[in-house]
Amino acid sequence: NFYSQDDISYQLPGKRDFITIKDNNGTSKTIQKRILLFSLREAHQLFLIEHDHTDDYLSLGSFSDLRPSNILLQSHMTYRNCLCAYHENINLLIKPLSKYIPYPGLHSLQAFLSTLVCCETNEECMFSQCSLCANNFEYKIIKHVTNFIQLVNWYHWVLKDGYSKKIEFNGTIGECIVVLKSKVNKFLAHVFIKRQQSEY
Repeated sequence: NFYSQDDISYQLPGKRDFITIKDNNGTSKTIQKRILLFSLREAHQLFLIEHDHTDDYLSLGSFSDLRPSNILLQSHMTYRNCLCAYHENINLLIKPLSKYIPYPGLHSLQAFLSTLVCCETNEECMFSQCSLCANNFEYKIIKHVTNFIQLVNWYHWVLKDGYSKKIEFNGTIGECIVVLKSKVNKFLAHVFIKRQQSEY
């Protein structure tokens, strides 16, 4: 279920953070509540990107109707600091990498964004569907890695016990690159959607 993915929603840890539902056989069962990490509009766009579909496949209204009852909106969370941590988490990954990878595209968040796409206002580029820049991460970032086994430390904002906490991770350049690469597509889409929303 898309809504229940850990990078889409956060499971509340409390013993009382659950709801009771009935399955198709009429049997009652409890499921833990989860908080959606995005607005419904953002989550809808990310769903379409992940499944390579357009709005014609599933409208925002239908997507909203399909939201499970245990998936709550952000307004249900009593405390959330840095809930939308996409920018900061990307920044916390490229900062240590820039010390070991001699490439200007890692010197700042804006430089990294500019490196990944042809045009920051082009929807295809920002949704990783442009044939010219879809593989820029491999061609422009990974290409400049000289030592994948170099040890490195990085930080990451994670939701834990209902709070955002900055956690330290230890690993190799290669492992840090893998983490960064896994976040690129959703980061680009997030930036594009936020900018579009700010225009209204």
